[in-house]
Amino acid sequence: MAETHYTMKSLEQRLAVGPFNRWLGFKVLKMDDSGLDLKATWREEWVVNADLRYTHGGILAAIIDVAAD
Repeated sequence: MAETHYTMKSLEQRLAVGPFNRWLGFKVLKMDDSGLDLKATWREEWVVNADLRYTHGGILAAIIDVAAD
């Protein structure tokens, strides 16, 4: 299998191909041989409890899934 090399910009573009990933609004903060740092753009829809203001676990799992992929 051929190895693919991405720049930070090309990886962001690749991540944005899927509508769900585009909705998560990923930004690549760092990319090197030690790993990848991603940031998802905060959305109010992620709040589970209006009083406690914590993020739904499904969103956190989706972010981990994309970063691990």
